[in-house]
Amino acid sequence: MNNDELKFRINDLLKEWILFRDEALATLTKEDKKHPLRFEEFEDKLIKSLPYKNREYARIVTAKMYDDFLDFSNYYSEKYYRAGFGDCLNLVIMSLGGASK
Repeated sequence: MNNDELKFRINDLLKEWILFRDEALATLTKEDKKHPLRFEEFEDKLIKSLPYKNREYARIVTAKMYDDFLDFSNYYSEKYYRAGFGDCLNLVIMSLGGASK
């Protein structure tokens, strides 16, 4: 297997692993429940503090901000999971006598 094929296979493994872990990570533990993202609560407080004529615009902006925050979180979570998993694979490869990527 050449270097490009190895990188492609590692990328496939990373994608499969992230999808596999997604199910387990979606289950909230008691500790997870102690750290909720209370976006709706903050949004409601903000909206109620505004004049009525500005509320709909504020809802649109906060919805966009929420979507951007989720995109940002998902991107960096995947990026760091991939990096960590790649590091683990490199350690395994090196321990078996192979060269790291």
